[in-house]
Amino acid sequence: MRDQIDSQNLPKGIRLYTIEDVMRAWNMSRSKIYRIISQGSIRVVKIEGSTRFIPSDVENFIKDNTY
Repeated sequence: MRDQIDSQNLPKGIRLYTIEDVMRAWNMSRSKIYRIISQGSIRVVKIEGSTRFIPSDVENFIKDNTY
């Protein structure tokens, strides 16, 4: 996996995206989102076993993958 961010280092009050948020926004299945994560294409935050995304990382992924 590319990077897992320590949730202790996040700024207070930041709203993180869930897998479901990204699934809806990208119109992709859960398995496809996890495949993108496992390929190291996007960073995730793990909080007690839950996977979360920092909004700027989601935006950067979209920018980096727009042709």
